[in-house]
Amino acid sequence: MLSSPTLTATVITCRKQLSAYGDERGVEFAKAVVRGKLGNQAALLHYFGKYLKTANPNAFARLSDIALRLIQARNSVAKVSAPTIDEELLAIEGSSGRNYWNGVRLLMRQGRVRHPRASRRRRARQLRAQITGTGCSIRRCGARS
Repeated sequence: MLSSPTLTATVITCRKQLSAYGDERGVEFAKAVVRGKLGNQAALLHYFGKYLKTANPNAFARLSDIALRLIQARNSVAKVSAPTIDEELLAIEGSSGRNYWNGVRLLMRQGRVRHPRASRRRRARQLRAQITGTGCSIRRCGARS
């Protein structure tokens, strides 16, 4: 059986990563991931919501409140102190996820964000019309979505 000479380094790295799960290194890594995730989610809601400031001030206020809660949760991650990844960190991430998706839902209702499948369906319909030669132009198929 042939094996790569660098395979041992991969195994050593994997073992170190698994051992880090149970100590402070894993906690610090998890906290960094959660802080980054929550910061990105708040920034994304701010970015998409900035156009609502004039179009729909009430929706903008609700979206700003959601983004503020995400920032507060991001700041509370730094206060988590545990020897291993505990439920407090997972609870912060879970509740923040619910807040984020409520914000996305609000944006979708305002027409600021489209569901990704909507454009895939349109492209699929256009491609099917081209392949089958049904006489449906791309323009006409795209207008139905």
